[in-house]
Amino acid sequence: MLCSSLFKGETRACPVLDTGRGMGLLLERTVRSENAPHNYSVRFRDRISEMNEEKDLKTRIVRMEVSDLDTVVEMDASSRPTPWSKESFLKELQNPLSSCFTLKLKKEATEQVIGFICFRILGEESELLDLVIHSRYRRKGFGKHLMSFYSDFCHERKIKSFYLETGVSNGPAIRLYQSLAYQPIGKRPRFYHGREDALLMMRRACELE
Repeated sequence: MLCSSLFKGETRACPVLDTGRGMGLLLERTVRSENAPHNYSVRFRDRISEMNEEKDLKTRIVRMEVSDLDTVVEMDASSRPTPWSKESFLKELQNPLSSCFTLKLKKEATEQVIGFICFRILGEESELLDLVIHSRYRRKGFGKHLMSFYSDFCHERKIKSFYLETGVSNGPAIRLYQSLAYQPIGKRPRFYHGREDALLMMRRACELE
């Protein structure tokens, strides 16, 4: 097999990838060049390792427990302008209208909470209260995974209307919700700390069918 050099433009023989020997090591040997930045191959190898790690992630969604709350509160505080206190989460866990779930990542013999979702159901309506993914695991589809779980959970209970609110500056969240058929229906001026407006959104169950 022939390939072009990354740095000089010449053609050279490329080794066939032997995954049994480790892709990171082989790619390092392939891209190293006397004219390349010293740490180029290291960055490239680290990115391959990160990709392989992401591909092997194993998660499950389970009911939130009191033992999860220290981690949950810390994640919430680092992710939202108006985070909940531990007491607020405890009240939600005790509220018969509320449901809270954690997304847990399996790592060898342990599990790590990397996200959570809380919502309420009243009659044929549901309100999303809180959705957070750990900063290290964002933009990997876990937010949509939790929202899909939420949709299925409500579908089994014949929910017809879904409501939520988010900061008007929270572009990633707004794009996620719009991709799931949520539409803006209004605003709450200066809702967050008296500074940022809250965008109100909703969708109907039939809009994803």
